[in-house]
Amino acid sequence: MVSGLGERRNAAGASGVIRARSEMVAAPGHRPERRLLKPDGARSLLLSLLGEFLLPWGRPVWAGSVIAALGLLDVDEAAARQAITRARTDGWITSTPVGRRGRLALTAEGEQLLREGNDRIWEFARNSGRWDGRITLLTLTTTGLTTALREEVRTRLRWSGFGQLSPAFYMSFDEHAEDNAVIALTDLGMADRAASFRGEPGKIGDLRALVEQAWDLDEIAAAHRAFVADAYGLLDQGTDPFVARFRLTHAWRHLPLTDPGLPSDYAPAAAAGERPAEVFLRLYARFEGPADRRWRQLAEAAEA
Repeated sequence: MVSGLGERRNAAGASGVIRARSEMVAAPGHRPERRLLKPDGARSLLLSLLGEFLLPWGRPVWAGSVIAALGLLDVDEAAARQAITRARTDGWITSTPVGRRGRLALTAEGEQLLREGNDRIWEFARNSGRWDGRITLLTLTTTGLTTALREEVRTRLRWSGFGQLSPAFYMSFDEHAEDNAVIALTDLGMADRAASFRGEPGKIGDLRALVEQAWDLDEIAAAHRAFVADAYGLLDQGTDPFVARFRLTHAWRHLPLTDPGLPSDYAPAAAAGERPAEVFLRLYARFEGPADRRWRQLAEAAEA
């Protein structure tokens, strides 16, 4: 199948579907020049907090509870308040004053963003290493682009699941990569310069060699080892269960920024024989209940 991404531009914008890979935040009010969130920044931590705890909570929460939760994650009050203000400006949340306090609630757009993101990370966990046998190829016309825009395109496509074969040619094993590319390239005003192809590999050429050309497998292997080591480090008996589950999930949300979810036959070997997805699912189940109870304490503390 061949599709001109420019032809799908209006459909993508009208649907508002955000298939953000991990935290490629195409939030309401997103501007092409806005850089993606830093994984260790207060806004990124807030986004993970909203998706992991406030979204399933299903009702407004006092701003003080969110600030207290971020405090457990070593975010100071000033940075937490600034992150909340930016989230409100971006259209993720609303704030309703009640006396001298404020109650925070997700907007419809914020809920959609977070649900899409949550679905994506759980799909990444449960389908890790699987492949439907098809690949997505993407071609770009790069003539006349500035160096800065070339780098922005490369970064956004990488975070959308693509590996780069040449300045104008990308590939992905991810079945959602084409939808991700529509959003990324539309944001950058590049949709009319691109075309995508979806199909099975042919008989000519060595697919493994292309994988090694498109992705840094050593970098992916290092990210796997780091995730597994950090995840097991959360088993310290003194770690707050809320913090442990948050740190685990936040790290997992960002792993796809390095790991494109390569099929098992092409992915680097997992650290110590353990796949990151298996470690994530096992430890999440261990932290889930205690973390929910801890969040309930935080959320209800300010209501008393």
